[in-house]
Amino acid sequence: MRFTGGESKKKSFDTFELTFHHYDKYSYLWNNLYFTELVEKNNKNNKITFTIKAKEVNTLQQFLKNNYFSYSDGILFFNMITQQLFTLDKNNTGILFFDINDIIVVKDNFDNNLFYFTNVDKIIQKKNNFLDINTPFDKKHFFISPEMKNINNLPGKVTKYSSCYSLAILTIYGFLKDKTKTINQNTIDETVGFLGLNKLFYSLKRAIKDIPKERKLLYI
Repeated sequence: MRFTGGESKKKSFDTFELTFHHYDKYSYLWNNLYFTELVEKNNKNNKITFTIKAKEVNTLQQFLKNNYFSYSDGILFFNMITQQLFTLDKNNTGILFFDINDIIVVKDNFDNNLFYFTNVDKIIQKKNNFLDINTPFDKKHFFISPEMKNINNLPGKVTKYSSCYSLAILTIYGFLKDKTKTINQNTIDETVGFLGLNKLFYSLKRAIKDIPKERKLLYI
């Protein structure tokens, strides 16, 4: 199976190879991926391949066609993608927003769904905590931040916190049976109130603030 940033290959009933491209440029990202059962890893020809024990590998888009997040899925998704954003940030890079084609889902042999951002084409160099926008984008895109929707001319720029908002929206989207619901700071209580007043609910509320500098990726 091909996905943005690489491909997966099933080797046996419980073993897969995951190959990620552009190892020279993004080794800091690929080397920080966590797998429940890692058999081995090899890098060759500017690619890195992880051999892992797992039951399934899908894109997030494929996964959400027939499923929606369980509570444990939501926790793992939010925390694992948050850690990858932290890795990007430590290396002076970031992304503007997420999409369901940017992430793969690995079901391990303990029935945990693990999530990995793979679309390295979206990675942008940070400049004083800002990310430049030089190419056109769809302002109606479901997962972009309010500040991106307000950009009327290019080039433009947004803070690194744009991806925090996008991650929160995508996490909430994963829970919804009705994918047409409006998700924002004003509707979050209604859309994910079913989660209850717990760590994930408050983590999402912190990340979905309208004012970028007020957003936090914090699970406590």
